[in-house]
Amino acid sequence: NQAMPLKSRQRLEARWLDQALQAVVQHHRALRFSYSLDADGQWIQTAREAAAQDLLWIRSAADDEQLLALYNDAQRSLNLQQGPLLRCVLADRGEHGQYLLLVIHHLVIDGVSWRILMDDLETAYRQITHNETVSLPAPTSGYGVWTRRLQHYVSTHTDEFAYWQRLAAIPASVPCDYAVGSNHTRHYRKITVKLDQAHTQALLKDAPVAYRTQVNDLLLTALGGALCQWSGHTEIVVDLEGHGREDLYADIDLSRTVGWFTTVFPVMLGNDADLATRIKQTKENLRRIPNKGIGH
Repeated sequence: NQAMPLKSRQRLEARWLDQALQAVVQHHRALRFSYSLDADGQWIQTAREAAAQDLLWIRSAADDEQLLALYNDAQRSLNLQQGPLLRCVLADRGEHGQYLLLVIHHLVIDGVSWRILMDDLETAYRQITHNETVSLPAPTSGYGVWTRRLQHYVSTHTDEFAYWQRLAAIPASVPCDYAVGSNHTRHYRKITVKLDQAHTQALLKDAPVAYRTQVNDLLLTALGGALCQWSGHTEIVVDLEGHGREDLYADIDLSRTVGWFTTVFPVMLGNDADLATRIKQTKENLRRIPNKGIGH
């Protein structure tokens, strides 16, 4: 799931918030998706009818521990088969005010969708408070239309296969101290490094101008150098994510379509040249990716 904690500058009226939520869910088809397994073990995605649902929980919490327990209950309440895949919690903390949490299953939401959803929720709530009819900007091309078009993309872009196959042959292993050890998230350690003002200026402003490139190219060049030095490879492949809403077809617009469109694709990084050359190679490798990786 993905969750968004929110703080309102004014006290929210629960019944108006519930009406706004219902309007947004009816407006965006993906928020009514459910998923089931058929007899052949294939997952089927279905859009439920736009009927009113129990989306809003109105609760109170005496302390942070109760609030966290409430949030965890909301996370567990999402149901892939029956729905809903969205839950909103309006928690009253007494003198600490209200806390609002939106929880949505990742199958129907991504980073771009969150911005669409939050804009529409704010608009709907404001219109309801002014006793207006909820009127939201029209959704753009449907998720199903895009899915079918992607299937067509695969059959018409077979020339990309050789490109992705070549990347798949590049080693991607890194050293492992204890190969049979646990790989659970609870065992990881996190190290945070902060740049001072001078280094931040160099990274965001000076270096991109000097090398005629973007910050992302510089960061990936550094990552490639570190991974290659650590693993002993001269080349290594890492996965990158894209928003997945590529402008491939003139008749499809995904700018206001809610859903999970994220793409994941490999990119090759190297460490067999001087720094300036490696930055150039990284930039060229990224520019060479066909249609920003959506075919992978």
